[in-house]
Amino acid sequence: MGANPEYTKIKDKHGLHPLYRLLRINLSEKVNLAMLNAYVDAAKTADKYVTFPLDLAIKCEQSDAIILVSLTKNIEASEIHDKMGILPLHKAIKQKMCGSTILCTLEVNRTIPRSQMNREFYLFNGG
Repeated sequence: MGANPEYTKIKDKHGLHPLYRLLRINLSEKVNLAMLNAYVDAAKTADKYVTFPLDLAIKCEQSDAIILVSLTKNIEASEIHDKMGILPLHKAIKQKMCGSTILCTLEVNRTIPRSQMNREFYLFNGG
């Protein structure tokens, strides 16, 4: 990032890093990747709803590259449920994301017992 990278660390009045705003508006892959790489700790910070940048990237239908970089910057986020009890894997499936994104989130979630994943997926889909 050519400008001052320290600005990527400054939170807004809602306690969010600039990365959160960028992921929501889906400005450009190049800008989002630059922000992800400029301040890696932002990818490891959840908002008050336990939403990580990985969750936002999936929810806002970012490119597979953005999602995969978000995943590599914070693998642990793939195993953390949001306030609704939903994993990023479930969000990726519901959003009908690219197979590679689903497979990557599935691969890092292999520590979760299948019975727990099935129950959560059932609840997520209105069960």
